Amino acid sequence: MVEPPVAAALALVLAAGCNAEDAPEPEPEPRDVETQLVSVIDPSAWALAADDDDPLPEHRPATVVCSPRPWHAVGEGIEVDTGTCNYVHLATPLTRDIDRGTPMDVSVWWSTLAATEPARGHLALFIGGQLAWETHVDIPGPADAHTFEFPAPFSARAGEDVTFHLHNHGFNTWTLQRFAVLEPIP
Repeated sequence: MVEPPVAAALALVLAAGCNAEDAPEPEPEPRDVETQLVSVIDPSAWALAADDDDPLPEHRPATVVCSPRPWHAVGEGIEVDTGTCNYVHLATPLTRDIDRGTPMDVSVWWSTLAATEPARGHLALFIGGQLAWETHVDIPGPADAHTFEFPAPFSARAGEDVTFHLHNHGFNTWTLQRFAVLEPIP
């Protein structure tokens, strides 16, 4: 048996002409959006950049000794041998637009780092001359790998120069494995 106050409320609802079809739609449950990493560079398009375009000219040693091509493509990235180039400044066009705040991903790794005296390696990525990402690594040191995730610090348009800066002390191998954005899967 229905209690009288509940029966009265139910009668009012029915009298007002409400039915299940008039009820508001329930809010959809939030769900995780699937994402994918999409490279913002073409690993085969890297080239030695002009000295005048170096965003960190103060890091350049007095004498740069570099083979014509001290890097090679590895998957989505490049591997650089500082035994054949004591200062690396490469450029390639950005392959897609990036909005400020877009989730970015940089993945780097290196072999065991050797040097006769302690030093620091410096890896950096610039877009259109603006610093997008950087890290410093103590040398000597063990082989290691790191993935850095961060929001894009500024907006950039496809075609702008992406510059990869690398300097270190010693004969070492560094890999920029990936420079990508994180995008929803359509």
